[in-house]
Amino acid sequence: GHLSIGIAAIDRNDRILFTNGEGERIIAQSPDLGRHAGRLTAARPALAERLALSRKAPQAARIRGGRDEPISMLMTAVGRRDELGPGSRPERAIYFHDLSASVRVSERLISELFELTAVEARLSALLAEGLTLRDAARKLGVTENTARTYSKLIFSKLGISRQVDLVRLLLRSVAVLGPAE
Repeated sequence: GHLSIGIAAIDRNDRILFTNGEGERIIAQSPDLGRHAGRLTAARPALAERLALSRKAPQAARIRGGRDEPISMLMTAVGRRDELGPGSRPERAIYFHDLSASVRVSERLISELFELTAVEARLSALLAEGLTLRDAARKLGVTENTARTYSKLIFSKLGISRQVDLVRLLLRSVAVLGPAE
């Protein structure tokens, strides 16, 4: 329930076996999806077709959220069929992501994943959010030179040499899945 992405698990009859809070919110509010008699339903034939095709190969779709925000949706078969307990038999997992939401990375997870200090993780998170080094320094309450020194320490620890490499690394990590502080 603390992930920044929505998740749902469905069985072979499209019965919803599990959703986290974000997945539940998206299913309940999207005009493109619904829940009828415990089953996931698609309002558009093309979306229903992709849902069916996801039994054999991963499928992606773009749906509308409750306030018409764009939501990306990935539907894929699951490997083992008993992850949610005896008799659950999930066949497919569905992942939802609000494309209009700003990407926030968890400083705690950055610190743990990359063995950075709290200040280094905070600076990294601010840079991943798109702030310039100057703006990140202001937010941290340090000079731009101090922020530059921290960034060089971060680069050294991570074996990279450019800010764009740091942002790419963070946005590809599981730190984007955790709740932002």
